[in-house]
Amino acid sequence: MDALPDLDLLNVAEKDQVIHDLWSLVGSLSVALTTLPKKVEELAARLVQNSRNSSKLPSSDGLDKPKPKSLRKAGERPSGGQQKISGCFRTMRGADTCCTLRSYLATLHKQSAKLFQVLTLTFQGSPPQPRFA
Repeated sequence: MDALPDLDLLNVAEKDQVIHDLWSLVGSLSVALTTLPKKVEELAARLVQNSRNSSKLPSSDGLDKPKPKSLRKAGERPSGGQQKISGCFRTMRGADTCCTLRSYLATLHKQSAKLFQVLTLTFQGSPPQPRFA
């Protein structure tokens, strides 16, 4: 922008021209000032868009992709396949046998026995007996 000329040296017509130029500049600046907030709002709305809330491709999400959410409504069947339940016994006898075997192996382990050798001897019919204090 040019420096303001010395107004004392200007005649009336030149002063009118300066005022006219300033008035048109103020008008164009006020138009720009009213349109800028709308543009800023549009750009801010674009920033929060991703592939889940717009027609953008998932590859445009970058590294901070949102976690996928299930489309099931609450109360419907749970997502995923069948549940695998490990460690359950069908009978009380099976549970008792497992507890006995674990206790037996834990005791021999504390007495520094080699568990593979203990299991081998046990299944051959001659289980080693733990030492009692």
